[in-house]
This record gives sequence, structure tokens and C-alpha cells, in this order.
Amino acid sequence: MLEERVKIYEQLVLDDFPKYAPELASSLHNLATNLAESGGKVKALEASNRALGIYEQLAQINPSAYNPDLANSLNNRSNHLVNSGDMVRGLDASRQSVEIYDQLAQSNFPAYAHYLAGSLNNHSTHLAKDGKQEEASKAINRAREIYEQLAQSNFPAYAPNLALSLHNLANRLAESGDWVQALSYSQSALEIREQLTKSNFLAYAPDLALSLYNLSACLYKSKGSRQEALEAIEQACKLIERFATPGTTYANWQASMIELHDALRRELGA
Repeated sequence: MLEERVKIYEQLVLDDFPKYAPELASSLHNLATNLAESGGKVKALEASNRALGIYEQLAQINPSAYNPDLANSLNNRSNHLVNSGDMVRGLDASRQSVEIYDQLAQSNFPAYAHYLAGSLNNHSTHLAKDGKQEEASKAINRAREIYEQLAQSNFPAYAPNLALSLHNLANRLAESGDWVQALSYSQSALEIREQLTKSNFLAYAPDLALSLYNLSACLYKSKGSRQEALEAIEQACKLIERFATPGTTYANWQASMIELHDALRRELGA
């Protein structure tokens, strides 16, 4: 269906580029997402590159109208590049996305702050994969600050993203060896996810389990609190069990949780 839409708009833009180019770029963007989800990394990257090229042309013609689409396209292209093993160009694309959203947020914070924070989170993830832990921590900390500001005015809307940014910041700090600070942010993420899980168990229980897993590791590494760490990981294992269908991401999480659980039990002689 999407490939057919692309072919149709490819013909239409030949007659009227300004009118149909946005639809072609959007179709290519969606096609790239679908291809990536089905394992077609090479074709996904090709479609993403084409979408980006169109948005670059449109943004030159009308920056105010198309810079948001350009930033989004760069953000998505960075993911396709990183997934294809091109970390250098992936980081460059995510950095450009952050820069554009930063400019947009400066002129209209309420409209673009959420997108800026999301692109910072994405950029931080890529930086961490490339071993740039200090830069990664700075990027995700900035995202956290933005989400905290947004959550003050609308907690229900931004609490999930705030919790995610806190969770990711804890991970970046842990990777840098700062387990004490990592513990603090891990606890903050856990508190928010506990609230969210009370209101919607099925939607947020897996994330709560992941926070408990992080908390367990942080408790052990920062304080040597094996018993507290074991209690946290036991809760995590119990929560994730009902979601861990074989072959899913949750099953991979469960395997890591069980590994930590068993290691702590051995150390405690339980």
C-alpha cells in the first residue's frame, strides 16, 4: 500500500512539486519505518534518504513551514543509519535534528519543547552506543530538564517521558561509573512509574519492572546492599513474567533480570 502511494506521488510531483512533494516525503518516511520494522534496513535507509532530500528542498523554499518536518526526518534517518552500522553519519543526523528543534523551541517553547527533548534523548542514545558517555549524559540530562518543566504544567501527559529520561540518565551515569547519582535518578524514575502503573497496569508494568531492575543494580553497585537489591529484582521478575512471551523484548528483559536475581541469591547464600 505504501509503495503504491510512493509511486503515485512520484508521478504527481513531476507536474507540481510544491503541491505533492510533502505527501511524497511523508509516504517515503512511513515506508522507511515499515521497512525497518520488517528487517529491511538497506531499503529503509534508502527511503529515509529520499524523504530527507525532499524535506531539505522544501525547507529551503519555506523554512518556517518545513523545518519541523526536516528535523523529524533527520531524527529518523539517524536511527536508520545507526541501525545500519553507520554511527558517524547517524550521530551527525541526530545532532542536526537537535539543532533545528532547539531553534524552533527558542521561538515557540510550548509547541516544540517536547520534540526537542525527544531528539535529545535519541541523540544521547547514539552517543552512548559510540562510547561518548559524558556527552550522552549531558544530552539526556537536558531532555530530563525539559520534561520536568513540561510535567509541571501537565503531569499526566509528560510523566511517561519524564520517567524515561530519568531512567536513561541513570543508565548513562551508571555507564560512567557514577552509581550514587544513578541510584538517585533510578529511584525518581521508579516513583513515577509506580504512579503510572497504578492507573494503567498493562501499559506501564513492564517499564516499572525495568526500573526495578535498574534500581537493583544501582543498590548493589552504589551501596553494596545485596538484600535490598534482591528484593527489588524479585519484584521485577514477578512483574515481567506475565509479559515475557518468547521472542519478545520483554523476554530478553526477563532473562537479564533472572541472571541478576540468581547472582544476588548466590552471593547471599540464599
